[in-house]
Amino acid sequence: MPDVMEKFAPPQNREAEIAVLGSMLAEKESMLKALDVLREDDFYDPAHREIFSTIQKLHDGNVTPDVITVGEALQRAGRLEAVGGQAVLFQLTNLVPSALHIDHYSSIVHEKAVLRRMIVEARAVLDECHTSPEEAPALLDKAQQRFFALAQDKGSKGMMGSAELMQTAISALEKLAENNKFITGVPTGFKELDKLTSGLQPANMIIIAGRPSMGKTAICLNMAEHVAIKEKLPVVFFSLEMSEQEVGLRLLCSQARVNLRNVREGFLARKSWPTITNVASNIAQAPLYFDFSTSPSILEIRASTRRWAHELRQKGTPLALVIIDYLQLLKGPPGIESRQQEIAEISRSVKSMARELHLPVIALSQLNRRPEDRGRAGEAGRPQLSDLRESGSLEQDADVVAAIFREEVYKRDDPELKGKAKLFVLKQRNGPIGDIDLNFLSEFTKFADPAGEEEPF
Repeated sequence: MPDVMEKFAPPQNREAEIAVLGSMLAEKESMLKALDVLREDDFYDPAHREIFSTIQKLHDGNVTPDVITVGEALQRAGRLEAVGGQAVLFQLTNLVPSALHIDHYSSIVHEKAVLRRMIVEARAVLDECHTSPEEAPALLDKAQQRFFALAQDKGSKGMMGSAELMQTAISALEKLAENNKFITGVPTGFKELDKLTSGLQPANMIIIAGRPSMGKTAICLNMAEHVAIKEKLPVVFFSLEMSEQEVGLRLLCSQARVNLRNVREGFLARKSWPTITNVASNIAQAPLYFDFSTSPSILEIRASTRRWAHELRQKGTPLALVIIDYLQLLKGPPGIESRQQEIAEISRSVKSMARELHLPVIALSQLNRRPEDRGRAGEAGRPQLSDLRESGSLEQDADVVAAIFREEVYKRDDPELKGKAKLFVLKQRNGPIGDIDLNFLSEFTKFADPAGEEEPF
């Protein structure tokens, strides 16, 4: 295959590159449009890359780029003769029929650059298939990651100067100011949690932890309901523990406020059916997607998430949230002997996925028995970061760690604890920590804010 590839010149369009640069030198608006779409290495011709880079630097320095200023900057850098001299710059503007078509010219240059990058990545994949000692699933994951980055039009950023870093930060601040909302991420539906975190932030790995029967799956399903049904944002939920029927019944009963236990036992009042059917229709229209694969590997989770992200982006509704229930049921990459190392690798992979796809990923995790032992000993039983099961990597990698806790599980005879729950935000990399009071409506397997509960459907 490499021999075949060498017979073909890399994809390029010299005329389009000339048209882009000429338009940029002729008109400021065209220059701004091109800078938004193209980067230096999109140009195949080294001289064209040099000229584009100089235009960009002048613009960043608040100097208007034109034939004279660009020529002077190249002269100072000792690069003017390398690009063909001042005459070449004048030719660029003379050869452009109209700067009005800058969008079309830029699109051609960018498309050829993408094709060249595809060839580079394909060669890298080919080399790895021949020489890498890694197993096929790991190599396939790497290949998918490479081409997904191209599809998203964002490769590895690599080194970045402070000027570009500050420009990115200022742009982010401007967007936040325009938004004028305290929830800048994906809202969870729980007011105090959203207030504390400003919503679930893009590229964040969020751990929701708890002992069995505390309701960690329930609270994440409630979040998924809110994001998909109320906010109309796409959610993908990987259910490794619960079946289709269990999840479906929980969703129905939670949204319709119908007693789950009665439904399971077959006791459903006739008057509840209209509400059930209306709720089912409402849920069916929501962008809420489930994967019920049994014992998947983290590589399979990542591959599936990339497919969902790509398909939803093509439809114009980008994926907003991923939930994995739960981490300890995942299989790590092959060849790892220690379970602790396996969990550490899974944790790093989940964090990497959140950053790669630039969306929040909630991963449920079990806690070890220490909170349970403290609760039975008559102590508060409050979960701690050190209670995360099997690996300190979860604590290290996560941007947010929260633990759900219901004291009534340990003190069933205390009526004052019935229906009371707490969500302890034990870690937040970019914000405060704190305790959040919640109500647990056990008959609906639903968590709700203590005050101002939403009305039944």
